[in-house]
Amino acid sequence: MDEDLTRAAEAQWLALAGARLAYRIGSQVALGADFWGGRFPSDPAAPDALLWGAGPHLVLTPLADRAWAADPILDFGLEAVRLDDGEDRTAAFVFGAGLRRRWGSRWSVEGVVRNRFLSVEEEPVEDVATGRDANLWEIALELDFAPGGHGR
Repeated sequence: MDEDLTRAAEAQWLALAGARLAYRIGSQVALGADFWGGRFPSDPAAPDALLWGAGPHLVLTPLADRAWAADPILDFGLEAVRLDDGEDRTAAFVFGAGLRRRWGSRWSVEGVVRNRFLSVEEEPVEDVATGRDANLWEIALELDFAPGGHGR
């Protein structure tokens, strides 16, 4: 995101926790909202900053009814990503891809890689708006529970 965040994120892994509330439309489409957050070590002399994100997502499982061992999934979203450092950030465009393995009609486990692309807005220079583009990568292992089943 910004230079400090990029340097710190490249130097280590960040542990995040999150949740998704979704409505499954058949076996191939789910509409939902993602919420995630974690602590970010911003400055050794200061307490850790809170890094969080939230927004709507569309999850596609285009080959869901093939009875494969694992189904490919595509994840698209638009999120607000915030770090309590006073910087203004644009909405993050999210794209992810991974695999989903179902256990019975209600449980599944997913392995997903997502990218969040956003811009950090800076002070205008000579009345020209400036900003820095940034990417926030995520590798996630998710456990899903569907009270109404997965739509099969």
